[in-house]
Amino acid sequence: MGKQLGVSFFLERRELGVINIGGPGTITVDGQCYEIGHRDALYVGKGAQEVVFASVDSGKPAKFYYNCAPAHTTYPTKKVTPAEVSPVTLGDNLTSNRRHHQQILRS
Repeated sequence: MGKQLGVSFFLERRELGVINIGGPGTITVDGQCYEIGHRDALYVGKGAQEVVFASVDSGKPAKFYYNCAPAHTTYPTKKVTPAEVSPVTLGDNLTSNRRHHQQILRS
């Protein structure tokens, strides 16, 4: 990483959110393995030094969609299942701005 990003490791000052849109997989964060099924999510907080992605079955591979952003506070790694997701409705039909979100990760 060094000079390219100005950090010793990728999540030194960043956090990571991952959603599995494929088959079963695992994400190992600093030696702790999380089983991530279809539509499960994992939040990885600032400071995690090693993150390893793997599929359980190469015939039905995991497909990890992830987003990374700068972080100013450290939160623990957390797995979120579809049963824990909070539906959120925002906006109004009168302003053509009504929308529905599935809030997976929140502080």
